Amino acid sequence: MALVAQGNPEAREYLAFRLCERVRRIQRGLLGNVQDADDAAQETLIEILRGAASFRGDSSLERWADRIAVRTGLRVRQRQRRYPRDNDVEPDDLATGTHESTLDDALPRPLLEYLDVLPPKERQALFLRHGLEYSAQEIAQTMGVALSTTKYRLVAALRRVRKSIRRDIGLGLKGGNRDAS
Repeated sequence: MALVAQGNPEAREYLAFRLCERVRRIQRGLLGNVQDADDAAQETLIEILRGAASFRGDSSLERWADRIAVRTGLRVRQRQRRYPRDNDVEPDDLATGTHESTLDDALPRPLLEYLDVLPPKERQALFLRHGLEYSAQEIAQTMGVALSTTKYRLVAALRRVRKSIRRDIGLGLKGGNRDAS
């Protein structure tokens, strides 16, 4: 990190390469939209490179980068609320990704499709809890809300996702069967 802070091009490139996919996954989890996630990931990597001198080693590099990514993603979401786009749906948003997990195979539709219908604050809370393993208290602090609000958002998000999955199962969609609709 000292070399990155000094501006060493090889060290900066290595760090960006090492963290790029991790940061992008975090932004996709927080923002949902592939294009917004890519923009926020780029913004995050710039902040990480600029802030390299502030890395004290109190936690792992990944955990430090995760916190920067979460703050950046929440800031991007806040900007989007202030300056909404006319057309919020992008063709890339309809893609399911390049790989599917075992969980996706067990669900009637890919997990991201279920997360995409959640209100942004619920999606963010759920992702922080289950995607990044933040505690409810850490989520409350990160999002700047009361612990009770965080717990409500987590419960509400889980209920919505479970309800959607039950509905799809009731419609006869089977795990891994993407062509049924």
